[in-house]
Amino acid sequence: MATALISLDGVLRTETGDPIHAGIKLFRVMNEHYRVVLATDGTIEEAEHWCRANLILGYADLYDNRIAFEGQDLRMRHLAYARSQGEVELFIDCDVDRSAAAMNAGVPTMLFLSPTFVRRKRPVRPWEELKEEVKAQRELNIQMMTDSALRRWE
Repeated sequence: MATALISLDGVLRTETGDPIHAGIKLFRVMNEHYRVVLATDGTIEEAEHWCRANLILGYADLYDNRIAFEGQDLRMRHLAYARSQGEVELFIDCDVDRSAAAMNAGVPTMLFLSPTFVRRKRPVRPWEELKEEVKAQRELNIQMMTDSALRRWE
């Protein structure tokens, strides 16, 4: 059976431990067609307890925080470990950067976003800094367009 690696944190539950109902429905559908492996940022004991309390049953394996090395992205290490165990046919995560990295690694990926979940651990750039970056990019594009047009016709 094909393997699907699903992030527990951000897909099935929020940072506070509340269940994300759309994610649980997705898990149940995936569990019928895939060998589902769950990946968590916490310990195996805590994750198993949460899964039992929320009736998340039937998953094939659970990867915890003991797999990664210092300074390594935990979920990417989970993906590498799962790939070493066999083919991973689907990776489901709530993080855009991780999903992009999985796509670059050649793994079919599903980005799961829920309006009830916002990751607070991720650093957020201040709005003014983003506005300045957009302005600088626009000015650079204008400069590149006008400079190349002048060189072309001189």
